Amino acid sequence: LGCVRYPQRDSVKRWALRGKVVPIAIQCCRPKTFFRAEQCVRTTDGSFEGCFSGRPAGLNLPRPGSYSDAVRTCAVAGLALCRQSCANSGCGYNSNPVWTRLACPAS
Repeated sequence: LGCVRYPQRDSVKRWALRGKVVPIAIQCCRPKTFFRAEQCVRTTDGSFEGCFSGRPAGLNLPRPGSYSDAVRTCAVAGLALCRQSCANSGCGYNSNPVWTRLACPAS
């Protein structure tokens, strides 16, 4: 887990994780409503071809994205950045860091 602060978050697209530098993937969420919890979304159409950061396969990694890229991608899809873990939500991003809208802890 890491935290990237403004303004660096708009240029950072990769993160050191377990001794490797890996792309930060984009995932989005349907906002919470009175009737349902926030829902994770990692693909535009429910298929691997629609994954927001592409689908890692073999040695391929997801396309890296900055915080601004993630906000824009989610907004275009009518979604928002998530406030929760979206592990096991598809697209094979569990081994990559992802952008969220959780606030950084006070330094």
